[in-house]
Amino acid sequence: MKRVPQFLSKPPAYEPPLRDASSGLATPCHTPNPIRAVRRTPHDGRSGRQFAPANLELAAGARQFTEMSFRLILEVLDRRRQPRLLRGVLSPGLIDMVRVLSAGVLPGRDLGVAALNRVHVRMTDATTAEVFGSYQRGPRHFAVAGRVQYLPDTGWRVTALRIA
Repeated sequence: MKRVPQFLSKPPAYEPPLRDASSGLATPCHTPNPIRAVRRTPHDGRSGRQFAPANLELAAGARQFTEMSFRLILEVLDRRRQPRLLRGVLSPGLIDMVRVLSAGVLPGRDLGVAALNRVHVRMTDATTAEVFGSYQRGPRHFAVAGRVQYLPDTGWRVTALRIA
């Protein structure tokens, strides 16, 4: 006995039918004129903007303060120094944060003593800098970042801190 093949019904139309582009319903998009003029000379890849801080002595002071404060913070976290030594370095809220971290269970503390590797400073204005760096515990590397601010009456102070 021979079977007659059965066909499935046509699938429903989920999309609208295609329209002719000449019908005017869909217009091609156009890009506006560029804001800047086209470069007439070859570009060497360097930016024309200058990011040098206004006061190089202030930037050097920020770097020196950041290295010292990051080392001190890591020593407090390792319980090698007392948190009260951070009074002239950190803002009051950050001192409490470091005190809580040093008293509790800090991830990675069992790997060994923290050693600061690198510190980078980016001046955001004449008296404020974004600072970041890395430290090592045993074979693992960790990050530390923050914000330092220069006040004429007190000097440099860490106003924001992130330890990872």
